[in-house]
Amino acid sequence: MPDLPGSPFVMGNDVIDRHCKRFYELFNNYLKGKDYTTQPMSEEGYDERMAFLKALDSGIKTLPELRKIYPQAYHWNKQFEIVSFGTSEKLVFKAEETVPLDQRQQVLHRGNFFQAIYAVHAGTEGNGCAGHRMARTLHKACTAKYGKSAPSWATDMLCKTCPVCISKNTFKRNVCVDHAVMGDIIPNAKTTRMIRIDDGIV
Repeated sequence: MPDLPGSPFVMGNDVIDRHCKRFYELFNNYLKGKDYTTQPMSEEGYDERMAFLKALDSGIKTLPELRKIYPQAYHWNKQFEIVSFGTSEKLVFKAEETVPLDQRQQVLHRGNFFQAIYAVHAGTEGNGCAGHRMARTLHKACTAKYGKSAPSWATDMLCKTCPVCISKNTFKRNVCVDHAVMGDIIPNAKTTRMIRIDDGIV
């Protein structure tokens, strides 16, 4: 895997895997005890909405009939639709008909959250402007692509656990290193303070 912009080291798969693991540790810890209405969509919930919309589009059953199977059928029908992106189908938020299909905001679920947001953060998806910049820039880019399914606390969390961003800041000045992410990649980096990471957010 090639070097990423601004990175003093090669961003190999092992580093990305470590980043993903650390992100989900904090991600899941943050969600403990949160009301279900504030929780990001589960993979099961995503698949259920997809199944409902496909059944509705097929015309085999009417919306009232489907409501007996999916109690939130009317709400889902107003909120979501399915759009094809290349060879895959994605759940997206409904928008005005004037919005091109390929620009509809896609819906994220927990299973693909890191992969999708990281791609925007690395600059390979979205508007290409987020490339390992501050969390505010990432959130703006993610909101444009994924709407409200990409909350700011999660995009901020991804930035704070990003090896590239950590290394850029560390080599510029003495800052705390999240060794759960960095491991021995920058063993000589000096730190001047410690940040509590057991409360859900670094």
